[in-house]
Amino acid sequence: MAVFPIPEALWTPPGPLPSPFDESPRHPAARWAVEDLRRRLREAGQLADGAPVAALVGPRGGTMLGVLVVAAADGSQGYLRAFGGEVAGRSAWPGWAPPLYDPVVYDRLRAEIEAAHAGLRARSMQSELREAEVRRKLACAALDQGLAALAEARRQLRASRAEARARADEATRAALDAESRYAEARWVEARRAHRDATAAADAALAPVRRRAEALRRLERVVARAGVAALQDTLRIPSAAGEARLAELFEGLPPGGAGDCAGPRLFAEALRRGLTPVALAETWWGPPPAGGGRVDGALYPACPGKCGPVLGYMLRGMVVEAPVRAGPAAPAHDLTVLYEDDEYVAVDKPAGLLSVPGRTEQDSVQARLRIATGNGALKAVHRLDQDASGVLLCAKTADAFRWAQAEFAGRRTRKRYEAVLAGPVAGEAGELRLAFRVDPLDRPRQVYDPVHGKLGVTRWRVLQRDGETTRVALEPITGRTHQLRCHSAHPLGLGAPMVGDRLYGTPGPRLMLHAVTLELDTAAGVRLRIEAPLPF
Repeated sequence: MAVFPIPEALWTPPGPLPSPFDESPRHPAARWAVEDLRRRLREAGQLADGAPVAALVGPRGGTMLGVLVVAAADGSQGYLRAFGGEVAGRSAWPGWAPPLYDPVVYDRLRAEIEAAHAGLRARSMQSELREAEVRRKLACAALDQGLAALAEARRQLRASRAEARARADEATRAALDAESRYAEARWVEARRAHRDATAAADAALAPVRRRAEALRRLERVVARAGVAALQDTLRIPSAAGEARLAELFEGLPPGGAGDCAGPRLFAEALRRGLTPVALAETWWGPPPAGGGRVDGALYPACPGKCGPVLGYMLRGMVVEAPVRAGPAAPAHDLTVLYEDDEYVAVDKPAGLLSVPGRTEQDSVQARLRIATGNGALKAVHRLDQDASGVLLCAKTADAFRWAQAEFAGRRTRKRYEAVLAGPVAGEAGELRLAFRVDPLDRPRQVYDPVHGKLGVTRWRVLQRDGETTRVALEPITGRTHQLRCHSAHPLGLGAPMVGDRLYGTPGPRLMLHAVTLELDTAAGVRLRIEAPLPF
C-alpha cells in the first residue's frame, strides 16, 4: 500500500508519540492527513477498485477511519490509512492497512463457524417449543374456563340454598345440608382434577423446554468458541515480539478488539519499518444506532477495545500521556452565587470537576472544603466537568440529606442553556430517550431503548443563528450526560452541543451552562439561584 505524502512544512523530527488516547489529536500533520484523506475519498468517489465510498455507510451507520503519520529512514514523512472492521463485506482493500490476521484463513474459519451455526439453527426447537407452549396455553385456558364456570355455578347454588334454608323446615334444611356437603366434595374433586390436568400439561411441556434450552446453551458455547477461534487468528506485533489477542485481556476479549483502524496502522508501520509520528481517527457517515459519533469529527482510540492492544503494540516507543480536549481547570477562586448557614452555591467554571475523580482531586467540593475549613461540605448534585453554571453544596449532613431528597423527588427545577452545532426542527417539545454507559468507552453513553435508563428533557428554541441554535433545556430526570445525548442523537434534537468532545466536535469549551436552580429548603423557603451566561 502507498504512503500518502504530506507537505514538507509539516514534517517534524520523530519524537515522543502523542497518545492515541488524546481526546483531540494535537499533531498538525495528523489533523492535516485526516482532511487530506477525506478530500481524496470525496474526489475519487471510491476506496479502491470495486469499492465505492458509499460502502463506508452500512445499516449500522458509518465507519471509523484512521491515519498514521510515519517517517521513513530517509527522513521523508507521509501517512498510512485504515478503516475498522469490514467495508462492503471485506476486511482488506488495496491501498488500506490490512487486518492483523490472514484474511484467507480468517474467512475460511468464519465460514466453518457459520456452517456450524446454521446446522444448530436447523436443529433449533424454537418452533416446536412455541407450538408446545401454545398447546399448553390453550389446554390450561380451557381448564381454567371450566373451573371458573363451575365456581360460578357453585356460587349461585350456594346462594339459592341459603335462600331456601331461610324458608325451610328442619327436614328440608337437613336435605339442603347434605346437598351442600355433596356439592363441596364435587368442588374439591374438580379443583384437584384441574390441578392434576395443569400439572400434566406442564409435564408434557417440560422435556420440550429442556431440549430447547440445551440447544440454546450449545449455540452459546459454539458462538463463544467461534469468537475465540477467530480472535486466535490475530497476532499483535510490537517491537518486543508478538502476542496472541487473548493474552492481552482478562477473559474473552471484546468483539472487534484488535480490528480497529489504530492497531491496523501501527501493525503496518512496524511491518514496513516506518517510525510512527502521530495517529488520528475520524468518523465517516451517519452515527451508529447508539449515537455518539458525528461525521468528520476526530476521536481518540477507545480504551476498552484498543487500550490493551495498543498498549502492547507501543512497547519500546516513547509515548506522551493522554491529554483531554476540554478546557483546563481554572486556577482562580470560585464565584459564590448564594450562601447561608446550610448551603453555598457557586458558578462552576468549565473544566473543573464537581467532586474529586479517581485520578483528579481538584474540584469544586475540594476547593470549598479548603476555603471554608468544613470537611463535611458536599456537592448536592453534579455538573459535567466540561459544563459550567450553578452548583449547590451543603454545609451540613442534614442539609445534604434534605437537598438530596428534593432532587430525588424531582421537586427541584433546573434550567440550562446550550448552543447546538446545527439546526433544530420545531420550536419546543419533550424528549424521552434511554441511554446507558458504553463499557468499552467510558464515560460515553449510547442509546439503548432496552437496557438504558430513560431520560426526560423539555426543550425550547431561544435563537437561531445561521448554523447554530441556542436552546433552553430543562432536565426532568438526572441521567449521566442526559442533555448532551438528547441534543446530539438523531432521535433527539439531532445537533450536538458546540464544543462537545464526546458527542460532537471538540472546541475551546462545551457550550452548556446551568443558568438557574430552584429548590425548597427545610424551612420552606424557595431558593432561586442564577448564574450569568458566559457565552
